Amino acid sequence: RVLFRSRNVALDSFLANARALGGELGAGPTWLVNRRRQALDRLAKLGLPTTRHEDWRFTNLRGLAGAQFGVAPQPDVDAVRRALAGLPLADLGCARAVIVDGQFVAELSDVEVDDVHVMSLAQAVVDMPELVETHLGARAGIESDAFNALNTALARDGVVVHAPRGVVGERPIHILSVTTGDAPVATHGRYLIVADENSQVTVVETHVTVASGAYLTNPVTEIVAAANANVDHYRVQAESADGHHVGSVHTWGGRDSVTSTHTLSVGDGLTRSDAIVTLGGTNAEAHLNGLYLVGEGGHVDNHTTLVHACENGSSREVYKGVLDDDARAVFHGRIVVEKDAQETDSYQTNNNLLLSDKSRVNTKPQLEIYADQVKCSHGATIGQMDDDSVFYLRSRGIDR
Repeated sequence: RVLFRSRNVALDSFLANARALGGELGAGPTWLVNRRRQALDRLAKLGLPTTRHEDWRFTNLRGLAGAQFGVAPQPDVDAVRRALAGLPLADLGCARAVIVDGQFVAELSDVEVDDVHVMSLAQAVVDMPELVETHLGARAGIESDAFNALNTALARDGVVVHAPRGVVGERPIHILSVTTGDAPVATHGRYLIVADENSQVTVVETHVTVASGAYLTNPVTEIVAAANANVDHYRVQAESADGHHVGSVHTWGGRDSVTSTHTLSVGDGLTRSDAIVTLGGTNAEAHLNGLYLVGEGGHVDNHTTLVHACENGSSREVYKGVLDDDARAVFHGRIVVEKDAQETDSYQTNNNLLLSDKSRVNTKPQLEIYADQVKCSHGATIGQMDDDSVFYLRSRGIDR
């Protein structure tokens, strides 16, 4: 039991949701129940971040903190099926696992994939208990991240993708997360991608909405690439202006692994995307790419942390944004080269294009180097379209 009283309406509603879902979240193996309880305790102690926290200095959660979020009801499968028929990102022509309001929906999913295991988190806890217990929560820490703790405490379901040793996935696997409903709800999908030695898998994670009111989407994805594995992960956020999206991807790469994380943000509401990558084996390679297109009233905050923990690692990080009207964007990219990570080769850049005098970007590339023999660089640009560029485009038929 959590003994806590806050002045934050959203946090109070999350704690109330935990009580309402006590029976559901209290089911399952002891290790999972204990982790949920620990996460709830930690959430109550941390509270939700404010602009006084350095990592949230340019992103104000006042609108989210003042909303009261309820528990989403059981999905209306037929209604969701009809709604998805008109969404351009709903069907990518490959295997699809559908999460509606944080709950896996088998009737809308097609997870029959040769060799690669794809199933709901609830099913994986039963069918692959050792794998889930080992990796779930191992990368997404709860000590200092309130939204990781919130997800760990209240995640009702999710998706597990497991590529066994030596398996090469022929087709991408699509995780489709859909938020529905009229009343404000909070959803917390949990996604785990594990690639064993010498395996390869591609996962596309898409977040869309058919909701007509305010909501919070709080997904957490953990990726583990073993020795010589290759994981290509795409996250697309295309939600509405009424929503708050706070999500994170936590990646660990072993010896000779290659991991790629691509983030696309085109929603009009408030978006916070964290990408945390640790190169934990020698010769590991990582790619981080991000694109954000922000219009009127939109706010996108990208925070990335790339940790080189072993020698001979390489990383490339490129984030680009285009802003119009009164849009706001934040980029904070942090690269850490630990003392044992000699011969590291790392590059980071952030480029921003402002199409309006009212739009604004706060960017902060950051290097922390504790090794002697490294090759690291970073840079950032913020600028508007110059007259020559506008003339060039207009002369080729593009209007102003």
